[in-house]
Amino acid sequence: MNITSLKSFSIVFALIFISLTNPIIAEKNYLSEEFIKSHPNLKNRNQAEKNVENILKELAKLKTSKNQEDYLQKIQYGLDVYPDPNFYYLLGNYYMNLNSFDNAIKSHNLAILRRFNNEHLAYYNIACSYSLLKNKEKAFEFLIKALLSGYRNLEHIANDKDLNFLKNTDEWIPFKKNYLQIVDLKKYHGSYNIDDTGKSELLLCKNNIAIEPSFYRSKIDGSCCGTGNLEKPLDSHLRGIWRKTEDKIIIFYNTRCGYKGEGRKKEIYAGDCGPEYAQCSLKQICVTTTPEQFYYSYKVINLDNNSNPDSEYKFSTLYPKACKEYESLVNE
Repeated sequence: MNITSLKSFSIVFALIFISLTNPIIAEKNYLSEEFIKSHPNLKNRNQAEKNVENILKELAKLKTSKNQEDYLQKIQYGLDVYPDPNFYYLLGNYYMNLNSFDNAIKSHNLAILRRFNNEHLAYYNIACSYSLLKNKEKAFEFLIKALLSGYRNLEHIANDKDLNFLKNTDEWIPFKKNYLQIVDLKKYHGSYNIDDTGKSELLLCKNNIAIEPSFYRSKIDGSCCGTGNLEKPLDSHLRGIWRKTEDKIIIFYNTRCGYKGEGRKKEIYAGDCGPEYAQCSLKQICVTTTPEQFYYSYKVINLDNNSNPDSEYKFSTLYPKACKEYESLVNE
C-alpha cells in the first residue's frame, strides 16, 4: 500500500471511528442553531406533533435501558423529525451523564431557545454543568436564572453534589441568604395589586402562604360559572408558597381551585369555565398542579413603589378573610 493510499485509508478509518463513537455530531451538527433554522419541518409543528409525542414516549421507555446508544439514536431520529425542545433537553441530560458538559450546555441552551416549557430545569442543568466545569460566574448566573424562572426544589439544591464547587466558594453564603432562605417577612404580608386593570390581587399570608383570588371570572368576562363572588374570595383561586429573593417576590403555585366546566371531553384544570363552554356543572374542585401540568405555575413580582401592600386598595379587606380560611396553615 503506497503512502497516498495509506493516508486515504487513515482518513476513512477516522471518519468511521468518529461516526461510531459520536454519531450525533458526526452525521449532523444538531448542536447548532443553523441546524434548527434550516430544518425542513421547522414551520410544520402541527404536522409533526403526533410523531414527536410518540417518540417522547419511546424515549421514556428507553431512559432506563442499558443500551444508551439506542437512546441517543432515538433522540437523533426525533430531531430529524422536528427540532422539538424536549429532544434538546433530553440530549443535554444525556451529555451530562457522559460528563460532556460543553455539549450539555449547548443542548440545554437550544432547548431554551426553542421555548422549552420547563426552562427552569434547563437553566438549572446548565448551572450544574458550569459548576462541574468550575466556571463560578456562569454557574451562579444560570442558577439565579433557574430560581427566577420557576425552579423551586430548594432541598435538591442543598443536596446536589453537582453544585459542590459553588458551595465551597466565598460567594455561596451570601447567595444562599439572598436566594435560598425562605424568610416570612411581616412587612410583606398583605394585598398586592399585580396588574394594571385593578381586577387582580395577590395575598401574601403568614408562613409564606400565597393566594391569588379570581374575582372577575363569570359575569365580567362572559363565562358561565359564577366564580366572581367578592364575599367568597376562595371560590376560584390559585394557592402556593412565596419567598423573597433580593428585590423580588417569587410565588410558586401548587393548587388551583374553581368550577369545572363540561364544555369539552377532557378537563384538566379547575376553573376551566369560559365563554367557549356551552354548559357548566358548577361543581367546585381543587387540583394540585405541577410545573409540567400548569405552565404558569410561578410568578415573579418586582418590589418597587408600585407593588407595596396598599391599604387603600378596594379589595384589601379580603386579605384577612382569605388568609383566615387557611388558619391551620398560616396561624392567623
